[in-house]
Amino acid sequence: IHQCLDITLDGLKKCATTAENMTDANGFVRRVRTFLLAYIADLPEQQTLACVRGNYAPSSYAEPKNLGDSTAHRLRHGSETLNIIEEIKREVTEEEPLDELGAWKKASASHGLNGVDKPFWRDWPCSDPCLFLAPDALHQLHKFFSDHCLEWAKNWLGEEELDRRLSVLQPLVGRRRFPEGFTRFKQHTGKETKDLERVLLSTIAGHESITEGIMKAMRALLDFIYLAQYGSHSSSTLRYLRNAL
Repeated sequence: IHQCLDITLDGLKKCATTAENMTDANGFVRRVRTFLLAYIADLPEQQTLACVRGNYAPSSYAEPKNLGDSTAHRLRHGSETLNIIEEIKREVTEEEPLDELGAWKKASASHGLNGVDKPFWRDWPCSDPCLFLAPDALHQLHKFFSDHCLEWAKNWLGEEELDRRLSVLQPLVGRRRFPEGFTRFKQHTGKETKDLERVLLSTIAGHESITEGIMKAMRALLDFIYLAQYGSHSSSTLRYLRNAL
């Protein structure tokens, strides 16, 4: 994938170094440099692009054993990744030149890398994976809700009670109803998940196992999910997003 992106994006890399004239939507000619600001991808693709192994965080130094830490780990800057790759190259050629491929794989794995030796972003000015890798709403928002928030609700209330509460919600125009509950379906579409996001907070409210802290946490997560989907952002809305997180 890195070799293919190298070929496909070659023109944009050159334009980032040497500005070119381009016409904008209003017909004005402008001098443009094409920097990589956002690359939207799901988690496995982000890991591939950041050159890290599976289960490693693509944007930070969080490893499989500490992905659940409550404190943020420092960012994994592309320059540091490139330095590690160069270090591995020296180790392999000096220590085990007869088995370079096996040694390369082993050395890369010891640093949490996937073995890519020429990341496509290495020669793209101002391009850093920990900055340009952007989440997509389906996986990082809605699937997160389905995989975690919904599972927590099942554990707190039990599947039977959660389904019962969903089935008796007051019908509202424009809101989906779940007359047979939700938990018995093993797979859900993104639309169904978004429909459930609208009612989960009111569904779990009042249950004996739901504490004030749980309600605050669930509301904050749902606030973050909705704020992140704004069509455009300002300094104020970004502050709301940060406060929710």
